[in-house]
Amino acid sequence: MISYLLATNTQSLRSSCRLGTMRGRSRGMDKSFNRLGEAARCGLARMLLRLPASQREALRLAAACRPPVDEMLGAYEEACLALERFRREDNAEPTMVFEYEELCRELENDVMWEVFGVPHRK
Repeated sequence: MISYLLATNTQSLRSSCRLGTMRGRSRGMDKSFNRLGEAARCGLARMLLRLPASQREALRLAAACRPPVDEMLGAYEEACLALERFRREDNAEPTMVFEYEELCRELENDVMWEVFGVPHRK
């Protein structure tokens, strides 16, 4: 069932990007991808490392074509950077580390829900 959902979502995203039908964005994935901000690109790269290969293309396409996804990826990157800073601090508050770990997990789940319609399992 999951593989069917992945194949269906990926095919749908491909055709939408090719036709330029998603929210009036420019045609073609390359042009759409170029509009991603630096934080969204970094968040995308970070999340791609956490996903199995079978889900990576669909996430790339969604980030290029769906504004909510690239906004979530930008927020994910910012949250991950803050979490790394808190972990490096000598006198880091455990509650802040815990809160940002939870925030990162929630953002991962939100992205997975937006792209695949299912939460991320981790």
